[in-house]
Amino acid sequence: MTPNTVVRSDEALMTDIAEGDTAALGQLYMRHSQAVRAMIGYVAPAMSSHDVDDVTQEVFLSLGKAAKSYRHEALFNAFLFRIASNRARDWLRRSWVRGRFTKNDDLKIVSTPGAGMTAAPGQQTMLSQTIRQILESLTYNHREVLVLNIVQGLTCDEIADVLNIRPKTVRTRLHRARAAVLQHRHAAIWKDAISETTP
Repeated sequence: MTPNTVVRSDEALMTDIAEGDTAALGQLYMRHSQAVRAMIGYVAPAMSSHDVDDVTQEVFLSLGKAAKSYRHEALFNAFLFRIASNRARDWLRRSWVRGRFTKNDDLKIVSTPGAGMTAAPGQQTMLSQTIRQILESLTYNHREVLVLNIVQGLTCDEIADVLNIRPKTVRTRLHRARAAVLQHRHAAIWKDAISETTP
Protein backbone atom coordinates (compact mmCIF):
# COMPACT_ATOMS: atom_id res chain seq x y z
CA MET A 1 0.00 0.00 0.00
CA THR A 2 1.45 3.38 -1.01
CA PRO A 3 1.32 6.42 1.31
CA ASN A 4 -1.33 8.03 -0.93
CA THR A 5 -3.61 5.01 -0.92
CA VAL A 6 -7.02 5.81 0.56
CA VAL A 7 -8.45 3.02 2.71
CA ARG A 8 -12.17 2.94 2.06
CA SER A 9 -14.50 2.14 4.93
CA ASP A 10 -16.63 -0.99 4.99
CA GLU A 11 -19.69 1.18 4.41
CA ALA A 12 -18.12 2.88 1.39
CA LEU A 13 -17.19 -0.51 -0.05
CA MET A 14 -20.80 -1.66 0.37
CA THR A 15 -21.87 1.33 -1.70
CA ASP A 16 -19.30 0.38 -4.35
CA ILE A 17 -20.63 -3.18 -4.43
CA ALA A 18 -24.20 -1.93 -4.78
CA GLU A 19 -23.01 0.09 -7.79
CA GLY A 20 -21.48 -3.00 -9.41
CA ASP A 21 -17.86 -2.90 -8.21
CA THR A 22 -17.02 -6.58 -7.65
CA ALA A 23 -13.46 -5.75 -6.54
CA ALA A 24 -14.91 -4.04 -3.47
CA LEU A 25 -16.39 -7.35 -2.34
CA GLY A 26 -12.93 -8.87 -2.59
CA GLN A 27 -11.60 -6.18 -0.27
CA LEU A 28 -14.29 -6.93 2.30
CA TYR A 29 -13.47 -10.63 2.00
CA MET A 30 -9.79 -9.95 2.70
CA ARG A 31 -10.68 -7.84 5.73
CA HIS A 32 -13.32 -9.99 7.35
CA SER A 33 -13.14 -13.58 6.08
CA GLN A 34 -11.01 -14.83 8.98
CA ALA A 35 -13.44 -13.43 11.56
CA VAL A 36 -16.38 -14.95 9.69
CA ARG A 37 -14.60 -18.28 9.35
CA ALA A 38 -13.81 -18.34 13.08
CA MET A 39 -17.40 -17.53 13.99
CA ILE A 40 -18.80 -20.25 11.74
CA GLY A 41 -16.32 -22.79 13.08
CA TYR A 42 -17.39 -22.03 16.63
CA VAL A 43 -21.17 -21.93 16.17
CA ALA A 44 -21.18 -25.06 13.98
CA PRO A 45 -18.32 -27.21 15.35
CA ALA A 46 -19.60 -30.23 13.42
CA MET A 47 -18.39 -28.64 10.19
CA SER A 48 -15.28 -29.86 8.45
CA SER A 49 -12.68 -27.32 7.38
CA HIS A 50 -13.94 -27.67 3.80
CA ASP A 51 -17.52 -26.94 4.91
CA VAL A 52 -16.38 -23.86 6.81
CA ASP A 53 -14.66 -22.58 3.68
CA ASP A 54 -17.78 -23.21 1.59
CA VAL A 55 -20.10 -21.47 4.04
CA THR A 56 -17.70 -18.53 4.34
CA GLN A 57 -17.87 -18.16 0.56
CA GLU A 58 -21.68 -18.29 0.78
CA VAL A 59 -21.62 -15.52 3.38
CA PHE A 60 -19.73 -13.14 1.12
CA LEU A 61 -21.81 -14.02 -1.92
CA SER A 62 -24.88 -13.21 0.19
CA LEU A 63 -23.22 -10.01 1.36
CA GLY A 64 -22.72 -8.95 -2.26
CA LYS A 65 -26.34 -9.65 -3.11
CA ALA A 66 -27.50 -7.73 -0.03
CA ALA A 67 -25.38 -4.64 -0.74
CA LYS A 68 -28.26 -2.68 -2.31
CA SER A 69 -30.42 -3.20 0.77
CA TYR A 70 -27.66 -2.22 3.22
CA ARG A 71 -28.46 0.89 5.23
CA HIS A 72 -25.43 2.90 6.32
CA GLU A 73 -26.84 3.65 9.75
CA ALA A 74 -26.57 -0.10 10.46
CA LEU A 75 -23.42 -1.45 12.10
CA PHE A 76 -21.51 -3.26 9.35
CA ASN A 77 -20.21 -6.04 11.62
CA ALA A 78 -23.73 -6.74 12.86
CA PHE A 79 -24.96 -6.89 9.26
CA LEU A 80 -22.15 -9.28 8.28
CA PHE A 81 -22.47 -11.55 11.33
CA ARG A 82 -26.24 -11.76 10.83
CA ILE A 83 -25.61 -13.16 7.37
CA ALA A 84 -22.96 -15.54 8.74
CA SER A 85 -25.32 -16.76 11.46
CA ASN A 86 -28.08 -17.38 8.93
CA ARG A 87 -25.77 -19.28 6.58
CA ALA A 88 -24.49 -21.42 9.48
CA ARG A 89 -28.10 -22.23 10.44
CA ASP A 90 -28.85 -23.12 6.82
CA TRP A 91 -25.90 -25.51 6.78
CA LEU A 92 -27.05 -27.17 10.01
CA ARG A 93 -30.55 -27.65 8.60
CA ARG A 94 -29.17 -29.13 5.38
CA SER A 95 -26.84 -31.41 7.32
CA TRP A 96 -29.65 -32.60 9.57
CA VAL A 97 -31.78 -33.45 6.53
CA ARG A 98 -28.91 -35.34 4.91
CA GLY A 99 -27.98 -36.96 8.23
CA ARG A 100 -24.33 -36.25 7.64
CA PHE A 101 -22.93 -34.35 10.60
CA THR A 102 -19.20 -34.94 10.33
CA LYS A 103 -16.36 -34.88 12.80
CA ASN A 104 -14.37 -31.69 12.64
CA ASP A 105 -10.93 -33.24 13.10
CA ASP A 106 -9.10 -30.93 10.73
CA LEU A 107 -10.64 -27.63 11.83
CA LYS A 108 -8.18 -25.62 13.90
CA ILE A 109 -10.26 -23.45 16.18
CA VAL A 110 -8.45 -20.27 17.17
CA SER A 111 -7.92 -19.50 20.84
CA THR A 112 -10.39 -17.10 22.36
CA PRO A 113 -8.75 -13.76 23.27
CA GLY A 114 -8.61 -13.27 27.03
CA ALA A 115 -9.83 -16.76 27.78
CA GLY A 116 -6.55 -18.10 29.14
CA MET A 117 -6.29 -20.75 26.46
CA THR A 118 -2.73 -20.26 25.21
CA ALA A 119 -1.28 -23.66 24.35
CA ALA A 120 1.94 -25.08 23.00
CA PRO A 121 1.71 -26.41 19.41
CA GLY A 122 1.62 -30.00 20.63
CA GLN A 123 -1.36 -29.22 22.85
CA GLN A 124 -3.41 -27.32 20.26
CA THR A 125 -5.22 -30.35 18.84
CA MET A 126 -6.34 -31.53 22.26
CA LEU A 127 -7.36 -27.98 23.17
CA SER A 128 -9.40 -27.62 19.98
CA GLN A 129 -11.14 -30.93 20.65
CA THR A 130 -11.96 -29.84 24.20
CA ILE A 131 -13.39 -26.52 23.03
CA ARG A 132 -15.42 -28.38 20.40
CA GLN A 133 -16.83 -30.73 23.04
CA ILE A 134 -17.91 -27.79 25.18
CA LEU A 135 -19.56 -26.00 22.27
CA GLU A 136 -21.32 -29.12 21.03
CA SER A 137 -22.84 -29.57 24.49
CA LEU A 138 -24.76 -26.29 24.06
CA THR A 139 -27.91 -25.64 22.08
CA TYR A 140 -27.38 -23.65 18.89
CA ASN A 141 -29.03 -20.52 20.35
CA HIS A 142 -26.78 -20.59 23.40
CA ARG A 143 -23.65 -21.36 21.38
CA GLU A 144 -24.47 -18.52 18.98
CA VAL A 145 -24.70 -15.76 21.61
CA LEU A 146 -21.66 -17.08 23.49
CA VAL A 147 -19.51 -17.00 20.35
CA LEU A 148 -20.69 -13.53 19.34
CA ASN A 149 -19.94 -12.28 22.84
CA ILE A 150 -16.65 -13.85 23.91
CA VAL A 151 -15.12 -14.61 20.49
CA GLN A 152 -16.32 -11.69 18.37
CA GLY A 153 -16.52 -9.27 21.28
CA LEU A 154 -20.02 -7.95 20.55
CA THR A 155 -22.13 -6.33 23.27
CA CYS A 156 -25.62 -7.55 24.11
CA ASP A 157 -27.16 -4.71 22.12
CA GLU A 158 -25.00 -5.57 19.10
CA ILE A 159 -25.84 -9.27 19.38
CA ALA A 160 -29.52 -8.36 19.59
CA ASP A 161 -29.11 -6.42 16.34
CA VAL A 162 -27.31 -9.34 14.68
CA LEU A 163 -29.93 -11.90 15.69
CA ASN A 164 -32.94 -9.58 15.51
CA ILE A 165 -33.97 -10.36 19.07
CA ARG A 166 -34.33 -8.27 22.25
CA PRO A 167 -31.23 -7.45 24.34
CA LYS A 168 -33.03 -9.02 27.33
CA THR A 169 -33.28 -12.28 25.37
CA VAL A 170 -29.56 -12.10 24.58
CA ARG A 171 -28.72 -11.64 28.27
CA THR A 172 -30.92 -14.59 29.22
CA ARG A 173 -29.30 -16.83 26.60
CA LEU A 174 -25.81 -15.73 27.64
CA HIS A 175 -26.56 -16.45 31.28
CA ARG A 176 -27.84 -19.93 30.44
CA ALA A 177 -24.95 -20.61 28.04
CA ARG A 178 -22.39 -19.65 30.68
CA ALA A 179 -24.15 -21.76 33.28
CA ALA A 180 -24.13 -24.74 30.90
CA VAL A 181 -20.42 -24.27 30.12
CA LEU A 182 -19.54 -24.10 33.81
CA GLN A 183 -21.21 -27.48 34.31
CA HIS A 184 -18.94 -29.07 31.68
CA ARG A 185 -16.06 -31.11 33.08
CA HIS A 186 -13.56 -29.03 31.08
CA ALA A 187 -15.09 -25.67 31.94
CA ALA A 188 -11.85 -24.34 33.45
CA ILE A 189 -10.38 -23.38 30.06
CA TRP A 190 -13.15 -20.81 29.51
CA LYS A 191 -13.92 -19.93 33.13
CA ASP A 192 -12.33 -16.47 33.04
CA ALA A 193 -13.94 -15.49 29.74
CA ILE A 194 -17.48 -16.58 30.57
CA SER A 195 -17.37 -15.13 34.07
CA GLU A 196 -17.00 -11.59 32.79
CA THR A 197 -19.86 -9.13 33.28
CA THR A 198 -22.32 -9.23 30.38
CA PRO A 199 -21.81 -6.03 28.31
